[in-house]
Amino acid sequence: MSVVVLPSQAARLFRVRWPIWGILATGLMLTTLQRVAPGAVADQVMADFGISGAVFGGLASLYFYIYALMQMPSGILADRIGARRIVTAGSLVGAVGSLVFAFAPNLLTAYLGRFLVGLGLSIIFVNVVRVQTEWFRGREFGSMSGALTCMGQVGALLGTAPLAMLATGIGWRSSFALIGFLGAAIALLSWVLVRNRPGDMGLPSIREVEILERGEAIKQDHPAAPQPPILSALRMVLGHKHVWPPFLCGFGFYGSFVTFAGVWGVSYFMHTYGLQRTQAAIYTLVTTLGMVIGSFSVGLLSDKIFHRRKLPFILFGMLYGVTWMTLSLWNGGRPPVILILPICLLLGFFCGGQILMIPIVKETTPRQIVGTAVGLANMGAIVGGAFLQPLFGWALDLRWNGLVREGARIYPLPSYQLAFFIGAVFVAIGILGTLLAKETYCRDIVG
Repeated sequence: MSVVVLPSQAARLFRVRWPIWGILATGLMLTTLQRVAPGAVADQVMADFGISGAVFGGLASLYFYIYALMQMPSGILADRIGARRIVTAGSLVGAVGSLVFAFAPNLLTAYLGRFLVGLGLSIIFVNVVRVQTEWFRGREFGSMSGALTCMGQVGALLGTAPLAMLATGIGWRSSFALIGFLGAAIALLSWVLVRNRPGDMGLPSIREVEILERGEAIKQDHPAAPQPPILSALRMVLGHKHVWPPFLCGFGFYGSFVTFAGVWGVSYFMHTYGLQRTQAAIYTLVTTLGMVIGSFSVGLLSDKIFHRRKLPFILFGMLYGVTWMTLSLWNGGRPPVILILPICLLLGFFCGGQILMIPIVKETTPRQIVGTAVGLANMGAIVGGAFLQPLFGWALDLRWNGLVREGARIYPLPSYQLAFFIGAVFVAIGILGTLLAKETYCRDIVG
């Protein structure tokens, strides 16, 4: 029996998917903004609560631990319940958490607020990817994954200097309250406008549209494979050999990137080049901007030019390694200052290649466990950062010469040399992941 797909139905599918994707991508943008936001208001928060840098670091890092722990559960929820309900609930919980943090009268309440922010927003990314598998063609998936990461990094950019300026004008509490209200708006829009799949709107599936575009007859679909029990799904994902190479890529590439651009980069430029904090922050901002450009570019290159995943994955990974080593080794870890901006831009640009881990996971895992598999791969990126950030700090302390300025440690160049070497080990792990990744030629190779 054949299924009739009208061109008007396909046209409507292509039209309505963009508002759906835009709402979800904006939710992801708020997720990454919340991830880095505490750093932009650190001095104000520490002054309000009368806490030390170590205590503030624990408050800020709580988000990361909750986020990492929730990745596989969020994938399971995405596969079983669907993105509409999950993103609505997650955005609402994150919004409440932001408001609790904004109006916290004491440190314990502030911890509760950040816990709720991490809990709610940790489930957004995997669910957006799950929706992309239902609304976009296979040959578009790399580009859309790049665009999604680009939106996420825009959130990271907004959570740095722009948020700091907003907090200077209206205070950190009002700033986080505003972010909370924006999150509530995303929750409302998700419930009203987002649909898990075209069939929820009476439209053909994207796979049926692709068959129509090829001029082939569409046969009646067999019933969808049932969702396996949760423990069976976990065993399937953990035992799937094509999921672990992307996990290694996220662990090595994003872990090293976020450690440099998000935590230690400003200190490196201040201590090594004698820059002021605002000057040093420009370099890490450029690094993040490079990630924005690179993420979008590698998706387009994969879909439109190479028509494959593994080749650009390896190419960008290798060049990221070369750029990391250039920063680490040139002139003993202190490249000429005139070249620092282009080096930072290239570092972020080539790290953007790591987003190809998402389409590779999607194209190599059975459809009914895609969300869980993406959750595992994405967990690698968060775990990488959680491991490397304290290791980087340990390396700095190991070669510290005792110099202190205004109560803060000043690390010499040998400290950063050792820390960058440890980061290079993580980068090498990421490159190994690209070499072990499965080539899919931009199409699903499993059902």
